[in-house]
Amino acid sequence: MSSNPRDVILKIFTKKHSLSLTPQSLGFLVNLAQTYNLNATNLSSISDSLALAYLKQDDCTSIVDVDVLQKVYLNLQLNYAGGMNILDNDDYVNEDEIDPRNYLKIVDAFHMPRYNYTVDNKSFTKQPTQSVAGSPASLSQLWLDRYNIIKQIILRNEFFSPPSTINASSHDRDKYMKITSTKNLLGRLNQRFMLFGMLSQTVDGRHALQDPDGVVVLDLDDAVPGEGLFTEGSFVLVDGMYILETEEPVFKAYGIGHPPSEKRSASQSVHGHVDFLGLGGISIKDQKLYKRIEKSLDHIGFIVLSDVWLNELSTQLSLRRLFEGYNNAFNDFRPLLFVLCGNFSSQPITTSREIREYQDSFSKLADIICEFPIISQHSTFVFIPGPNDPWSSGTSTTLPRTRLPKAFTREFESRIPRTHFSSNPTRIRYFSQDIVICRDDAMSRILRNNVKVKEESLADEEENVDIKLKKYLVQTIIDQAHLSPFSINSRPVLWEYDHALRLYPIPTSLILADKYDRYELKYEGCRVFNPGSFSFGCSPSYRIVTSSLMSSTKGQTILELPNELLYMLLEYSNKLSQTCRHLNKLSKDLSNLTLVGPNAPKIEEFNLKESAIDEETRFDRVLECFVEDISLAWTIKHVRCRNNLGSSIRTEHLSKLPNLNSIVYQIASPIELNSLYGLRFEKLKKINIKSINSLNLIDIQSILHACPSLQSISIDMLFYKHYTIDTVHQLEEKEYIHENLEHVVLRNMLSGRCNCQDNHCSFDLVGLYTPQSFINTLDGRVKTKLQRNTSREDITRILSDVYNWENDEHTVSKELGKPVK
Repeated sequence: MSSNPRDVILKIFTKKHSLSLTPQSLGFLVNLAQTYNLNATNLSSISDSLALAYLKQDDCTSIVDVDVLQKVYLNLQLNYAGGMNILDNDDYVNEDEIDPRNYLKIVDAFHMPRYNYTVDNKSFTKQPTQSVAGSPASLSQLWLDRYNIIKQIILRNEFFSPPSTINASSHDRDKYMKITSTKNLLGRLNQRFMLFGMLSQTVDGRHALQDPDGVVVLDLDDAVPGEGLFTEGSFVLVDGMYILETEEPVFKAYGIGHPPSEKRSASQSVHGHVDFLGLGGISIKDQKLYKRIEKSLDHIGFIVLSDVWLNELSTQLSLRRLFEGYNNAFNDFRPLLFVLCGNFSSQPITTSREIREYQDSFSKLADIICEFPIISQHSTFVFIPGPNDPWSSGTSTTLPRTRLPKAFTREFESRIPRTHFSSNPTRIRYFSQDIVICRDDAMSRILRNNVKVKEESLADEEENVDIKLKKYLVQTIIDQAHLSPFSINSRPVLWEYDHALRLYPIPTSLILADKYDRYELKYEGCRVFNPGSFSFGCSPSYRIVTSSLMSSTKGQTILELPNELLYMLLEYSNKLSQTCRHLNKLSKDLSNLTLVGPNAPKIEEFNLKESAIDEETRFDRVLECFVEDISLAWTIKHVRCRNNLGSSIRTEHLSKLPNLNSIVYQIASPIELNSLYGLRFEKLKKINIKSINSLNLIDIQSILHACPSLQSISIDMLFYKHYTIDTVHQLEEKEYIHENLEHVVLRNMLSGRCNCQDNHCSFDLVGLYTPQSFINTLDGRVKTKLQRNTSREDITRILSDVYNWENDEHTVSKELGKPVK
């Protein structure tokens, strides 16, 4: 550059646009000029564009703030990358010009600006810097803000907004619901009203409703509750009658429900100019651009883990596998952000030894991450404290709570550059997405504090009750527009930071990290999910949140898989999302994992759309991956597959699964069993062979020799057209050498029919054989002779165990009448 960049920048900003640059702002612009090696002409043009764009910002001042200037620069960069001026092509996005990390903002709860809602102006007013030790007036303001924010949502709802047209009749106006203040109840006994206020409790333990004008005692005995869970401290709508009961008037409630919520777009249309996060507002034009860019960056996602017990070796091993998988598959799927929520220790930190171990656990995590340079250099790590992390007092921990103390994290932050130890809760802005993450055992807390309105029906199944609880939890939190819809006594909060717990406007995604079961729901356009506990039990799990999940333009799904399958999926898949959907069918519980192979019986369990050859290749590759890692090999207990000709390697891999308990084999030729005979399956107890061959072609003795622990052999003769009643007797008096065999089952697919003249029932066409031991008189060896058992009770019991049918004679008879699958 021929001219000094400082002189060019100052000339444009100060002389042309009358703006003053702070040293930080000037340094930022000089750094841009040096980074892109701009000459004087280009620098002058860019500086002019930046100054003009800066002056259009709502939060601009004559002294150029570096944060606002950076935001302006990023928006201009997006406009260029998004192709605003390229042939008006709305789908064009130049990804090479976009670094998503520049648009990922982590917002600490203690850095959010505080806004109070002003009823007179119907707007939010920014308040001065707040203090952790709030004044008594702060507590009053806390409840007023919660009340007023929800009430203004209610009054905009169509059911509470009377028509404003001159021609509207009084009858039309009467159709709309009206909220009455508690002070207007006086002298109006035996009249029906709709009240809105906070559910509370009187000194003598009775339920009451409180609003800014007063308190009224509630009679909830006959109240019909709406959907949701009701807690003291939550704001509710109550429909009922003001009556005189004994000597004191009470409000007899006939119905109680949560206030209606408001979609994010509706809230933004009213208060879109308010910068709730302190990051600057987003214009409607920028929002459209952001959504287009998010759509193009669908290979980028967030990983969210909760209860990451860093002091446990199993957790460290699982994290290493997770990072290894994403490191190897970085070109196909890029984890932009890892969110790790506490607790970060399996036990509370109390002693000096535990403090040292807690600090060392973060050093070990840094060691693991540094093993994978792509992840450590390109991904961002966010840590959110849990209830038992330092320094807290368990269930009474206040919200919001500050980040983990730097004494524990200083070394980690120095080694991993893109790290944020943030507050609980934490907010994330990613292009147009606003994401709220809160680590709290919300389900157990809300159930402990739930106000019982009426007797719950016990008719629902347990599963339905569980689903309803998850739905009601999500609905309650979002309808209350607050992460902590409790009284101060049951859930303490910092009075002057209560605004950091608001959910207004509704975020695009809400992550309620809880030790409760995993779930995912969508309510009022907000995607809500709980990632579950990463370190509980023997099958840790995680969640993937892709940018398309939170975009309304694509299928919105959260992919859920056991963590032990992670690196296998990433290493062997070109299309992560597709493979996850398919392989997720393999198991819901790794303690009882069934591995389903190509062309296996019940083919819908392995629902791949590729050709059979691709299925064969993928299955063998997946199986090999399990075998190579002993910790994964131990998880497989059941296998279903077809053993094709030339697949001896597959059978050899199966023999290396040390905990394999049962196999379902489908064969088209007896030769396909040859690979089984020369191997050893030490723990195999059950084998089911589905064959189109005659029984005499199946070498049962060789199978027994290969499987010393085998207890059950079942042979289903598929498409064996010459099956007759004589076929059932083929194993009668057969001798085998085996100590553990309990039974052999023969059956066919002829639905209870055979080719003879007799009218045989389905039980007659089942050959159940049990071993009888005897001593051979010639050599003195103990041998096993099979004898047929025709007892219907025994057949019912054994077939129920072999085929996982209900242990009932009618059910077994019905199943025997179906074709074998």
